Amino acid sequence: MSHAAAYQFGEFVLDMAQERLLRGEGAPIELTPRLFATLRLLVQRNGQLVDKRTLTDHVWPGLVVGDNSLSQVIAGLRRILGDNAQDSLFIQTVPRKGFRFVATVMPVAMQASHDSSLSPVTIANATPLAGVRNGRHSDREISSTGLAAGVAAKLAVLPFKLVGTHDHRTLLDVGMADSLIARLSVLPGIVLLAPGSVDRFGDGDRDPVRAAAELGARWVVDGSVQRVGDRLRVAARLLGAGDGAVIWADVLDRDAAGLFELQDYLATVIARALTGTPRAPSRMNRVDLGGTRNIDAYQLYLAAAWRAQGGRSADIARSIDLVQQALAIDARYAQAWALLGWVHRRRLWNADALPAEVFEISDAAVQKAIALAPNLALAHAGIGFSRFWYAYDWTGAEREFRLALASNPSESNAQWGLSFLLLTQGRIDEGFAHLRLARELDPLSPILHTLEASFLTAAGQYPAARRRVQGALDIAPNLWLAHAALGRLLLVEKKTDAGLAELRRAVALGSDTVRPKAHLAMQLALHDHSEEAQAILADIRQRATLGHVPPTSIAMILAALGQTQSALDELERAYELRDTRLVELRGDPCWHPLRDQPRFAALLRRLKLDGPGGGLSSI
Repeated sequence: MSHAAAYQFGEFVLDMAQERLLRGEGAPIELTPRLFATLRLLVQRNGQLVDKRTLTDHVWPGLVVGDNSLSQVIAGLRRILGDNAQDSLFIQTVPRKGFRFVATVMPVAMQASHDSSLSPVTIANATPLAGVRNGRHSDREISSTGLAAGVAAKLAVLPFKLVGTHDHRTLLDVGMADSLIARLSVLPGIVLLAPGSVDRFGDGDRDPVRAAAELGARWVVDGSVQRVGDRLRVAARLLGAGDGAVIWADVLDRDAAGLFELQDYLATVIARALTGTPRAPSRMNRVDLGGTRNIDAYQLYLAAAWRAQGGRSADIARSIDLVQQALAIDARYAQAWALLGWVHRRRLWNADALPAEVFEISDAAVQKAIALAPNLALAHAGIGFSRFWYAYDWTGAEREFRLALASNPSESNAQWGLSFLLLTQGRIDEGFAHLRLARELDPLSPILHTLEASFLTAAGQYPAARRRVQGALDIAPNLWLAHAALGRLLLVEKKTDAGLAELRRAVALGSDTVRPKAHLAMQLALHDHSEEAQAILADIRQRATLGHVPPTSIAMILAALGQTQSALDELERAYELRDTRLVELRGDPCWHPLRDQPRFAALLRRLKLDGPGGGLSSI
C-alpha cells in the first residue's frame, strides 16, 4: 500500500508524523522507537508476509540480534493491541518464517491539534520506576507517567496486605483501599471497581495482575501495610494490568496517628500519576466526599459495610447497629448516613420489611447525607430508589439516578438502579446497557449477575441468561436468588423437574423472606401441583398473621390457582402498602392470568404503567 499520514485498524490509528498510536477517540499511546518501527512496517505491508530477516534489519539496522529480541517486540505490540498469537486479530505468526498484519487497514488524514502537547499520554511498555527517595517521587517522575485522562477505563484498588499480623478486615487493610476508591472515583474518565468485588482479593497471597484481569481492570493499585509500635510503613504501587509494569511506586513511614494524612497523600499522588496533572482535583477532599476524620467512626463504618454484604436478617441488624455507633461518634459523617439508608433498604428484599417503615428511616438518613455532602452519589441513588420503589415516581427516580452517576459514574448502585427502572419501563436496550455497566463495575457481585440473568430470561435470551446465572453461582453457591433465577430459566426451557428442584433449593436457602416460597407455589400451581401450592399459600398466610408479608407474594399464588378476584384484592392492597414488586407489574409473567381484567388495567393506569412498550421483570 502507498504510504499515508496515518493508518486506521480496529479502534487504533497509527500516526506516522507523530510516531504514536491513538486509541478510541484520540487517546495517544506513546510507543518506544522499536515498537513503532515494527508496527509501522507490518501495517504498511498489510496482508503480506514480513520475514524475520526483513524485520530485524528494519528495527535493528546494522546490528545482529536473535529471534528472542524480535519475539519480545512482537509480544509487546500484542499486549498493547489486546491481541494474542492463538486468535490473531492483528499480528499473525507464520511459523519459522515471520509475521503478517491481518487486520483491515485504511489510510486516514490527521486533523491538526493546537494543544496536543498538553494532552496526557499513556506510556506503553512502561518499566519499573527507579529512584524511590525518602518515600516519594519527584513531580516530574509522577507527571511523566501520566495516563489518558478522559478515557473511560477501569481501576481496581486491592485491599492492602497486612504484614506481620493475622488480623483481617481492619482499618489498615480494607480502610486503605476504601479511602482510595472513594477519593479516586471522582477522577474524570476513570471508573473505580466496587469495593465488594476487590475485597475478595484481600486474603492470602494474590497476584495483582491476575486479579486485575479477572476484574477487567486496566490498572491496579496494590500495597502492603505494617504497624510497628506507633509507626506505619506503607508500600504502594500502581501497575498496568496488561503486563504488570510499575507506573508509580512508593514506600512511606508515618506515625500511626497520621493515618488519614497518609491516605490523603496516597490518593493525591496516584491521581497525579493517572491523570498526568501536577495537582489532584479539589473534589478529592475527604470531607467534601462525605468522609470523616475520626478513626473510631471510620472503623465502625467499614465494619458495617462489610457486615451488610451478608444479606441475612442478622447481618443487616448488626450492620445497622454498627453504622449507628459510627454516627453517634461523628454525626456529620455523610457516607455513614448514606450507608444507613442503603442497609435499611436491603430489608425490603431480605427480610420482608414493611415499605413505609423502611423508607421513613432510609429517606431521613439519605436526606441528612445530602445536607452534609450534596454531591454524594450513594445518597442520590438512595433518593432514586425511594422514588422508584416507594413513590412510583418514574421521572423523579430517573433524575436522581442520573444525578448520582453525574457525580460518580463508578457508583454501581446507581447504575443498576437506573437499569432496573429502564427495563421495567420498557426501555430495554438502554436498560441492559446500564445493567452491564453495573456488572462491569462490580464484576464479582452475585446479585448483579443474577439480576441480569433474570432479565435476560424474561427477554428470551436463554444462553446468555445461563452464563450469567452460572457466574452468580460460581461466586455465591448458596445465594437463594441465583437458584430461583436458574429455576425460572429451566422452567421456561421446559425442564420442569430440574426447575422445580432449583426453586425448592432457593426456599431452603432463603428462609428470611417468603419470596422464594411464593415463586415455588406459583410454579407448582402452574404445573399441576395445586395441592402443594395451596399448602404453601396457607403457610404464607399464617406467617402474615405474625408480621408483614408482601401482598404480591400472596397475589402471585392466587393468580396461578385461578382465584382471580382474590389475587386482584391482594394487588390493590399491595398498592396501598407500596409493595416494591409492583414496579414490575407491566412485564411480570406472574400477572398474565389477570391482564384481561378491568381492575388490573385500572391499577396499571394508577401506576402510570399503561403506556407503550412492554417492560421486563426480575425474579
